[in-house]
Amino acid sequence: MVSTNGWNALLKTLEEPPPHVKFIFATTEVHKVIPTILSRVQRYDFRLLPTKQIRDRVAHILTQEGIRFDDDAVMLVAREAAGSLRDALTFLDQVLAGVEGELTGVAASRLLGIANRGLLDALVRAMLQGDAGAALETVGMFAREGFDLPNAARRVLGVLRDLVVARVAKDPESMLDLVDDERAQAMALAKQHDPADLQRMFTAWAKVTEDVSRAREPRWVLEMAAVRLSHRPTLVPVEELMARLVEMERRVAGGAPAPARPPTGGGAPTGGGGPTPTVQRPGAPPTGGPGKFTSPRMSTATAAAPEMAPAPVTAAVKPVAVAPPKAALIQTPRVSTEPRPSAAPEAAPAAAAAPEVTVDVSTAMGAMEAWRRVVDAVDKTLVPVLKGAVPLEVSGAAVRLAIDLRDSFFRKKLATEEAQAVILEAAERVFGARPTMELVQGTLPDDAPSIARLEELARQAERSAKEAVLRAHPLVLTVCEVLNGEVAKVKLDGDTD
Repeated sequence: MVSTNGWNALLKTLEEPPPHVKFIFATTEVHKVIPTILSRVQRYDFRLLPTKQIRDRVAHILTQEGIRFDDDAVMLVAREAAGSLRDALTFLDQVLAGVEGELTGVAASRLLGIANRGLLDALVRAMLQGDAGAALETVGMFAREGFDLPNAARRVLGVLRDLVVARVAKDPESMLDLVDDERAQAMALAKQHDPADLQRMFTAWAKVTEDVSRAREPRWVLEMAAVRLSHRPTLVPVEELMARLVEMERRVAGGAPAPARPPTGGGAPTGGGGPTPTVQRPGAPPTGGPGKFTSPRMSTATAAAPEMAPAPVTAAVKPVAVAPPKAALIQTPRVSTEPRPSAAPEAAPAAAAAPEVTVDVSTAMGAMEAWRRVVDAVDKTLVPVLKGAVPLEVSGAAVRLAIDLRDSFFRKKLATEEAQAVILEAAERVFGARPTMELVQGTLPDDAPSIARLEELARQAERSAKEAVLRAHPLVLTVCEVLNGEVAKVKLDGDTD
């Protein structure tokens, strides 16, 4: 309690004390002592004594005084002292003033207002065994005896800590500050319960201890906590849960399939009338015959995912009519080694007068495989641009590509001589002959096939197929039926949201 000014006043005396004076300062807040004082004294830090050592000292004093006692009383006093021998002697004076004859644990518990170890063990054992009635009766006994309930809650937490240590520690005897009988009881009780269950009890009761210390009615809080922990659900190992799921899946697969649930938004339906729509594999001939390409906007893609064999899933989608836009067909001069003739002044009006039609892309799928080989031989920096072009003819004689007038970026990129030279060099490496180059610029159908479009369709089809497989999985359907729920969203590997 000495202030900084008070320490400064003592500083000179401490530096040059009289020969007959020894200064001894005792404090529990050594951090408040100023550094100039600490530098001029010898510091000794006293530590808390083990409960067993305090118990032995209290028992020695009682024996010397000729007072009869039992072990429960001595241990109760020693444990309540919390490591301080001075406090233990203070508690001992209090209980001796209120008893006549033998000092018992029951008398010491009543005089100090704290629950003895037997009651604490009874409450913990009742909660661990799921006996809510016995737990309530023990808490009621705490209240009837006038015990301090926040203190009782803290001591119950200590008992749970001892059980966890006794269950998981390799050398629990060195970590348990208990007498021999209490240690043996703790070891026996701990062996009867799973370590995870004991840790769960400790964590839950730590919260109860805080709630009781703040509650206006601590008894009610303590009672409800004891009932809740007595009725706690049993922990099931993860391995057992997995085994149950496997068994459920096996039964579902071996029995009648669960009834299909109506699909929710974004999911693939699990049934429907009409033909099963399909999607064409990129690079393969169209299913509708030569020169025909089925627009993905006119059907819904479903494809079998790899290594999955569920029941086939179909979808009925209302077709969307797409009106073909009108545009002029403009042909650029073929690339060759001969000088290009200059265009006549009247050529522009003639081109403008050409009939407005959509570019015919019926030959695109037939040329797609050859175009893929050319793109694979091109420098990587130009690949994204070439994947957006629609191949009309690709061979050793000619390379004809269609570019939509609305794609100004692709049009400007491919219209350069440098880009066309790169394409021709790649085609020459693929076919062994240098073809001619022609760009057809105009308005392309919305379903015009290109490498980029086919790859995107393949990705969408694969994802739709995987989602359909997961939604139609018998185990998922069974869980939805049992829980009366539905699949809100399917998240695949690699999804970030």
